[in-house]
Amino acid sequence: MEKLLSLQQLTSKVVSACTGILHLESLRNNTADAVSVNNNLLHLLGQCEQNLVVVEAAGPYSLTSAEKNLAKMLPLNQAVDLSWLQSAENQVSNQIISSTTLLANEKNKQAAAFLSIKAATADLRAMLTAHHSLMSSVRPLLRTLSKVD
Repeated sequence: MEKLLSLQQLTSKVVSACTGILHLESLRNNTADAVSVNNNLLHLLGQCEQNLVVVEAAGPYSLTSAEKNLAKMLPLNQAVDLSWLQSAENQVSNQIISSTTLLANEKNKQAAAFLSIKAATADLRAMLTAHHSLMSSVRPLLRTLSKVD
C-alpha cells in the first residue's frame, strides 16, 4: 500500500513537471500566444516600475488624518488639478464656517446654562441663610419649652 502511495505521489510530481516543461516550451516558441503573453508581462512590469518610481519619489510619507478626511470629503476619482483644489477649498471653507457657527451657538448655550446655575446657586444660598436664621430663632424657643416641661 505504501509503495502504491509513493508511486502515486511520484506520478503526480512527474505530471506536474511535464506540464511545466510543455508550458515553458510553448512560450519559448515565437507563436502569437507567446508574443502576446510576453508583451503583457512586459507591460505589467513597466507599470510596476512606474508605480515604484512614484512611491520612491514620495519618500517615507504617510497621510495625516486631515489629508485622509479631505480625501473622504472630496473623493479622488479625477486628477488633482486646479478645479479639484478650488472645490476642496470651498468645501473646507464651508465646513469651517458651519463649525464656527455651531461652536458660537454652543458657547451661547453654555453661557446661558452658566448664568442659570449661578442664579440657582444664589437662590439656594438665600434659602439656606433664611433657614439658618429661622433655626437660630427656634432654638431658644425649644430650650425654653424643654425647661417648662
